[in-house]
Amino acid sequence: MEVRFRLPDGKRSDPVKVLPTYTLDRLFVIAAGLVSAQATGDNNNPVLPEGLDLTTPYPVKNLKTHADLGLDKTVAEAALAGGMITVRLAK
Repeated sequence: MEVRFRLPDGKRSDPVKVLPTYTLDRLFVIAAGLVSAQATGDNNNPVLPEGLDLTTPYPVKNLKTHADLGLDKTVAEAALAGGMITVRLAK
């Protein structure tokens, strides 16, 4: 399965291969790595940014707080395969 991330600067990530059994909290770690690598140029030491949030584009669902989701759900259960996930940072 693959997902793509739309990063805070509007750029899209290359497809990221994920297993259907990955939980949504693992997607937060992947997104943190992408954001951190983009900001620092260092892919080996990702830093989890404060205020990191992930949403689906349409219908908009916050992956942390949406009632049907939750960080313990899997990528397959959340039906995210092949989709775009928007990465937001709190200001």
